[in-house]
Amino acid sequence: MMAALPHFLGVSDESHFLYRAYGVLSGQVPYRDFFEFYTPLSFYLMALAFALFGTKLATAKFFMAILHALTVSLIFKASRRAGARRSIAITTAVLYLVMGPSAWPYASPHWIAAFLLVAIMLVLQSLPLERKSLIWLGLLTGLLGATQQQVAVPIAIGIGLSLCVEPFLDTWAGRSISLGHTVRRVLLFSATAVGLTLVVLLSLMTVTGPVPMIDQLIIFPLTGYRSNVQANWGHVGALTSWLAAFTFPAVHRMLAPSVIAISCVRLMIAFRAGDHDLFAMLTRQTIYLFFAVCAALYFPDFIHLAFISSVVLVVSAETMEWALSRIEAITSSPRLGLVVALPLIALAIVQLRFNSRELHQKFKFEEETRFGRVSFDSEKQRRLFRQVSHELDQSEDRLLFCYPVYTSLYLLAEGHNPTKHILMVPKYISSAHFDEAIETLEALRVRNVVLDPKLINLETDPMYAYIKRNYHCADGHKRCFLYRRNN
Repeated sequence: MMAALPHFLGVSDESHFLYRAYGVLSGQVPYRDFFEFYTPLSFYLMALAFALFGTKLATAKFFMAILHALTVSLIFKASRRAGARRSIAITTAVLYLVMGPSAWPYASPHWIAAFLLVAIMLVLQSLPLERKSLIWLGLLTGLLGATQQQVAVPIAIGIGLSLCVEPFLDTWAGRSISLGHTVRRVLLFSATAVGLTLVVLLSLMTVTGPVPMIDQLIIFPLTGYRSNVQANWGHVGALTSWLAAFTFPAVHRMLAPSVIAISCVRLMIAFRAGDHDLFAMLTRQTIYLFFAVCAALYFPDFIHLAFISSVVLVVSAETMEWALSRIEAITSSPRLGLVVALPLIALAIVQLRFNSRELHQKFKFEEETRFGRVSFDSEKQRRLFRQVSHELDQSEDRLLFCYPVYTSLYLLAEGHNPTKHILMVPKYISSAHFDEAIETLEALRVRNVVLDPKLINLETDPMYAYIKRNYHCADGHKRCFLYRRNN
């Protein structure tokens, strides 16, 4: 179903990801040849897909469709392993399609992280966590660290905390575990996770040097990004409000906190009852869910909550099973699971059909591009693509600079951005990076610039001042987008 949606291309985040993957395929090195604040594994995975199946949007869409299918299968398996009956496990797996990719129907490194999150949870459910399981935990967390470091750090802390808490739970249950055994388990997990991440990063550091990687992977996320990119819990922004109709933002806001609260109550009940095994399971599950939520706190809008929905839904399935079992014991209603599951599955199917219909209606302007056949949401966008493509066809170097962002044009018209940045906003990006970009545009005398005046302050923006001095409007419209360099 996801693969059957129209092949529309996000003008910013999705294009950012795919353009960087295209750059890697073309021989560029992250952090040296372009500015990037994610760890790099996702770019190489998508570059591999491009190499195997062609550099086109259809490749990215099918890559994501397969990834979501794998995530759905892991959610079902993890829900079953958590104790949920088959009907509830199927329900949570289907609901992921509405709670997850419907909220952000784009190719994104976040979906690779979502897959890894539920894969880690599946391993955590394996008891006891012996050497093999700990190595798998380390490998998966290391892959997460090589994909999105901001997600991997809290997850690694959560797993480490779980391993440290387990000896106390074992002691309470009457099983003696030595301190040395616990230390060895934590070290094995940590060494595997950190080691794998470092292998990926150090292999790049030999080419880029340490300074660019430290600046882009550590300093920038804690300064420019953190100071300028903020959101409240479950926030629906002006630019993403149209996506809110495709999912349930209110459910995203309430579900994780509600499940954590119920789990805490259940922990107290299990402790008072002396149920050691249930208490241990709930402790591990609650810790993991809590730190998965922490992994979204850097920007907890409804979309970033959707990125952790794979974990939230598995815990919700276990919680639902617990509630249904108790209600069935009181009411003697063995089919209660189907009574709950069938309406939820029907609701999910109706929502998915609505999403598909709305997307096909919204993105109805198809065009053959250098990135394959793409659907636009307006004739205006398609016309801009044609204008830019025509201009680049007149240029030998196909250099193009889009400001402050319009990354999709680089892919659709095969434009080459000569700067290291594809998103430039004052304060978000330092003045030194602005100076570097302007120096590059001046040295190469880049012929074509696309500028969106709605997204900048025309009076104070440093890049606009440079463009105004050196370029003139080339598209003939009142609000100019396409500029050509003065002769």
